[in-house]
Amino acid sequence: MKNFSTITDAVVEQLKNWLNVNGSASNYRVKNSVYVNHNPDLTPWIGVYRGPVTYTPHTIGKSLSNWQGTLKLRILVQAYSAKSGAEAEERSEAYVNEVLDGLLSDYQLGGTVETLDNITVDYAYLETDSETLFYHQAEITVDLVVRSGT
Repeated sequence: MKNFSTITDAVVEQLKNWLNVNGSASNYRVKNSVYVNHNPDLTPWIGVYRGPVTYTPHTIGKSLSNWQGTLKLRILVQAYSAKSGAEAEERSEAYVNEVLDGLLSDYQLGGTVETLDNITVDYAYLETDSETLFYHQAEITVDLVVRSGT
């Protein structure tokens, strides 16, 4: 079976490298499996988390060790604005697009997966105690396909 922590590490490194060169914000914070950020001052913030893994055997005409694993990877992208909700939403969308560009720059994540499959983006407005704080979060879910065996 695959050590899936190598995949999350590869995603973090790929995003850091991509955003360092191509990102619109110079201060992206890309974190691996840490507590979810609740401080708007730390945005743009990106958290990478492993979700469930589904294993499917592929044994027709193959050995019993031949399987495919699909890992659901969760990437949280946060943006903040002190001006308006519209500005926070624009920033959030720009950051999401840059993260997706970074992911899609190498479909195999440095050889750690076979391919990326099924990308979903879900958006949330984060409530805070301040009426002058506009804080958005997007959750990107990506299915990563890994195979093993002969």
